[in-house]
Amino acid sequence: MPSVVWKDEKFSEVETFERSFEDAIMLDCQFEDYRLEGANLVAAVFVGCSFKRADFYWARGFRAKFIRCDLEDVSFRGGNLDEAVFLRCRIVRCDFTQDNLGGDTHFRSVVFIDSNHT
Repeated sequence: MPSVVWKDEKFSEVETFERSFEDAIMLDCQFEDYRLEGANLVAAVFVGCSFKRADFYWARGFRAKFIRCDLEDVSFRGGNLDEAVFLRCRIVRCDFTQDNLGGDTHFRSVVFIDSNHT
């Protein structure tokens, strides 16, 4: 059961505390020039959302679902995206590399369905 539902919200700031989107449903939201280290995206569902220049360094995105989302210049460096789903997403110049300490981004059982990667 979702804890929070957001619709048509815009997130565009640097947040210095750990914000939780755990179990949230995000509909048509925009994340632009947004930075949130250690974001809790566990089991969050993003539908029709736009992510541009968003930094989710060390994010926990276990079982997160991205549906019909546009992700451009998004960083998930060092995060955990195990069992995440990307369905019909546009993924452009996103960074899934190691964090500053050499820790890998986790991708166990990630599913990309009808998504474009460039």
